[in-house]
Amino acid sequence: ASNSLLEALVYAYRSFEYLKRFLKEKQSDIPEIPEWDDSGTLSADEHVLITHSLKEVKQTMGDYVGIVRSNQRLERASKRIHTIFIEIEEFYKKTKVFNKLLELRNLITCSHIIIKSAKLREESRGLHFTIDYPGKLPDLEVKDTIIENVHS
Repeated sequence: ASNSLLEALVYAYRSFEYLKRFLKEKQSDIPEIPEWDDSGTLSADEHVLITHSLKEVKQTMGDYVGIVRSNQRLERASKRIHTIFIEIEEFYKKTKVFNKLLELRNLITCSHIIIKSAKLREESRGLHFTIDYPGKLPDLEVKDTIIENVHS
């Protein structure tokens, strides 16, 4: 959707500007980053775990967090995505890093944020219809950001 693409550009630019200012102010506080050492990790031979988990995340989000939602569906999606998160984090900690693994971790993080946001919305608005809250609230209430504790 065009709005989503424009939002991505705007927020990416704002993030860039913020980081640029932050780094100028805190340059002396940034520690030296050591060279990457992946000794002791396993090779990334278990691609089936990644591809299966990727399909499962997509299926879960499509089935339970799609256009029609309910508290029960969102709760089921939240539990399943959290379980996948735990499984993949364990895999990530002992495996060499590769693109598909990073893509999956990012997708899981986005899924958490979408589910938490959907749980906060106690109305049906725009394209999304919530069975538990079929009406539209008269005034759109701005809620606190949920990004701080994504995986809790």
